[in-house]
Amino acid sequence: MTKISGDNLRASLLNRLAGPRAMNREAERIEVLAGARTRELLVAIAQFRPRSISELSAIVERHQPNVSRGLNALVRTGLVTLEADGRASVPTPTEDGLRKAAELAESVDLSDFAPPEENEDDKVTRLLKIETSTRPGDLQTDAVLGRLVLFGQHRSDEGVDLNELSVRLLKNWWRIFCRYDDPFRLCTLTIRANEETRAGPLLLKALGSHMQLYVRRSESIDPADNLFSTDLSERSAEEILLDRVVRPVAAYLERGRRFDRPIHSLLSRLEDVMSSKRERAFARTAGGLGLSLHDMSDACADAITRLIDALPDESARLEFASSTLPEAFEENLAWAHGELKARQETNRFDGLRGWKTRLKVRREWGWPAGKARAEELRRLLKLGDDQAIGGVEGLCRRFGAEDFTASAMSDDPLRGYRGRKNEAPVMVVRESGHAGTAFLLARAIGDYLAYDDREAPISELFTDRQAMGRAFAAELLAPAEGVINMIQEGQTQMAVARHYGVDLPVVRHQYSNHV
Repeated sequence: MTKISGDNLRASLLNRLAGPRAMNREAERIEVLAGARTRELLVAIAQFRPRSISELSAIVERHQPNVSRGLNALVRTGLVTLEADGRASVPTPTEDGLRKAAELAESVDLSDFAPPEENEDDKVTRLLKIETSTRPGDLQTDAVLGRLVLFGQHRSDEGVDLNELSVRLLKNWWRIFCRYDDPFRLCTLTIRANEETRAGPLLLKALGSHMQLYVRRSESIDPADNLFSTDLSERSAEEILLDRVVRPVAAYLERGRRFDRPIHSLLSRLEDVMSSKRERAFARTAGGLGLSLHDMSDACADAITRLIDALPDESARLEFASSTLPEAFEENLAWAHGELKARQETNRFDGLRGWKTRLKVRREWGWPAGKARAEELRRLLKLGDDQAIGGVEGLCRRFGAEDFTASAMSDDPLRGYRGRKNEAPVMVVRESGHAGTAFLLARAIGDYLAYDDREAPISELFTDRQAMGRAFAAELLAPAEGVINMIQEGQTQMAVARHYGVDLPVVRHQYSNHV
């Protein structure tokens, strides 16, 4: 196979652009495809047709944040689109992308990345399964020694007590699935990739619209340093843990004549709760607060019932519960409702109601939805990429709350709250300086435009909903194209931040995520 360098590829493509039909987009594609890893992504998408971004990451053996940055460039230049399939974003080549991939196929070697052939059983169990090492026959203890296997190749140590793991899962079930952005440790796993072997904790984390199963480097908490990461729907995660871990362990104990053990009673109770709509709502709310159903006082149960009554929309309720502590949630909710009542006139954005009906309904979740919605809103506002909104004053002038005032708030994950007065949105955000307050207010506006629940928190959590709000605020206040153009024209990042009225990290984030 003939290899072609980035410089040679760029020169070849530039020669083809010499004619009168040369376009800026084609020149931009040349710059993007000069990078070997971006070419690799495009060809991999065309050849393997991955069903999600996480599957694409697994195919090319790269961290998902790095793959996402490459995808951003391919989407921006019209070579790839991200199509919603349930909760997954499916990278799909456009007609131009397919043509480019065909041109590049001879120069990009993906032979090491091709997914292995699988039989039908492997396709069902390839994500996660258990292997037991305990010998058959009557068991003398409840210990079921074995190991977890991820994607058929990444294994834990053989000495994992799978029964102890299953009991921990069942006792913490609702916290795992409903306490957002709070990872649960399964075991230590050894990851083998690129001829390297690294060990780290296998973690499962709920993010609102989906779950994330990942292996973190033992010495790092930076998501970019994850050794492995894959996204799952909540239903898929439930099925995998129950059908591939918990139920097989329970059955193994029964075959060893260990009946009526804690795993059996906990599993039976979980199945009962799952079958009852009312009990399931209660359990999920308790889990959002980090509480267990197995050791709860009557007073705590009454408080959870009051929270369900106060926030009937589950999405907002779990976001709020995950942003606070069991002993503080009633006080925090009372504060939020008190602020909404006190500022129902000054902080009421009457003008937003019309914009909500004009924006397209989007099926994506997370930051892509927030960015797309902000881009659309800026177009409707007829704002060029170089034009600033004008901070808090500009937001209030455009959306109808010119007497808006920020609130004094304690230093906790809750950063704001939105509600309604006569169907018009009311926004309460923490006083965070001129730029910081504008960003929080833009996040609250984005949340209102994207969701239909009557009230919801703005928090420091890294959930899909909060990611959507952050991406919306960043793109509304400091559009990526404008940031990139100003920096490439020689402006400093600090000067760009001052121009758009945002804090410096917003500009850095917009630039690094889109270049």
